[in-house]
Amino acid sequence: GVSRTEPLDCQYAVCHSLHNRGFYMPRYMGRTLADVCVAPWQFECWSIGNPDVGRMRHLTIDDAEFAQALFIAVDVLSGRHVSTVGKSTHFHASGNKTPPQWAEHKTPAYVIGTFWFYEDVA
Repeated sequence: GVSRTEPLDCQYAVCHSLHNRGFYMPRYMGRTLADVCVAPWQFECWSIGNPDVGRMRHLTIDDAEFAQALFIAVDVLSGRHVSTVGKSTHFHASGNKTPPQWAEHKTPAYVIGTFWFYEDVA
């Protein structure tokens, strides 16, 4: 996914942010992590036409990155890992030349790794 090359603390932060979307924004994003991840226009890696979609749909526990992502998701959903991003529901990589439109005039609540996390996005 989007944070697979980031340090572990950033991967956890992204997962917490996704979990927050399901909790704070279920009408728009769905309630489960899976719903949130594949919601339209959310993540390029799941966009129709992206060559990674096929690879992502066929990952198994034998793939080290997928196994790590699954472990992180279990930690977050079970409450074993405490959120480091508060109520953040949105994030983007700080290296984006042009931040997403939804981030205009907003200040990130948290910065972890190369990602900026926002709590005030409707």
